[in-house]
Amino acid sequence: MKLLILTITSTNYGNRLQNYAVNHLLKSISMEPENLVVYNFLQYDKSLVKKSIKRLLPIWVLKKVSDLIHEKRNALDDRKDRLFQEFSERYMDNRAIYVHTSKELSRKIKGNPYVLVGSDQIWNPDFAGLDYFFADFTVPEKRIALSASIGYTELSGEIQERYTKYWNQMKYISVREESAADLIEKATGRRPDVYLDPTLLLTREEWDEIEQVPKCQVPDSYILCLFLGNVPEDITKIYEKAYGMKCVVLNDKNFPEHFLVDPSEFIWMIKNSSLILTDSFHCTVFSIIYHKDFVVFEREDPVLKNMFTRMETLLSRFDLLDRIQKNGEPLCLEQIEEERFLASDEIRAEERERVIRKLQEVIERRDQHETSQP
Repeated sequence: MKLLILTITSTNYGNRLQNYAVNHLLKSISMEPENLVVYNFLQYDKSLVKKSIKRLLPIWVLKKVSDLIHEKRNALDDRKDRLFQEFSERYMDNRAIYVHTSKELSRKIKGNPYVLVGSDQIWNPDFAGLDYFFADFTVPEKRIALSASIGYTELSGEIQERYTKYWNQMKYISVREESAADLIEKATGRRPDVYLDPTLLLTREEWDEIEQVPKCQVPDSYILCLFLGNVPEDITKIYEKAYGMKCVVLNDKNFPEHFLVDPSEFIWMIKNSSLILTDSFHCTVFSIIYHKDFVVFEREDPVLKNMFTRMETLLSRFDLLDRIQKNGEPLCLEQIEEERFLASDEIRAEERERVIRKLQEVIERRDQHETSQP
């Protein structure tokens, strides 16, 4: 069974690895996924345009100034983009498509294929949420959402109306957070299933298949740090002193060698670390998969802070809410008992079977309907 996967495509570890996980999961049940990468000038909701202009214009001005001063840093971005693109090409079947309008996209996708949208924050109105993220270019009975995320607990106005229209047209919806399920149920009267992020549905052994030793220098023992928001001041120094080892910082251009770690190398670095400090959802996910001690910090970036609900859902599901460290609290030095990780393994295995059964049910029902037509 062939189907298209449509998700956000970005230079982000979690984004690329969740995309890989969905591909791997579908192939494990004899499906043939193809990733649709859309390069477009599609029209956003009017209210979203206004919101984006207000938010992005000052960022754009600052970026222009920064570009003039830090040309070498821009070169780092380009190199990282290429590394992540090479990862996608190495492990996933991608099809790029270029369009200017939503109608043009519908014309280029022939035959009304099954389309699986997700996971990741495909319905976050700040940077996604376009019509095609609801698979509007295929027939409603072939529109499936897997572990989709919104990033908001409330929507309003034109965005709420448009999202509700598309949710009502979808064959099947599952989400990553209870808050997203609440929102969709309130809008449509249908409560979506809530699943784990797809990265959690693969075993350690399956992730080991794509890990690679980093090209950069890495200490024998180290604390791995990955912050997507503002890095808490002095946190790395405090933990370095407490644990007697150095921090290796990812995703920070002040550490260019480690900034260029690709997704396969990221997995290796998680697996071989002694402790993980992060505000990243997927860094936390892989800490759980590889049974690593970790500490979670709430993001200090005001734009990204509202995404913390998915972190709380994740940690609550595995009884690990005590790994959150808030400002002013004592250091989180207690190790996580192996029994807690083993319990998380059992939950993940059960969830994988649950997701597989549902996907087969949703698609097979449609197949039976089609074959019964005269």
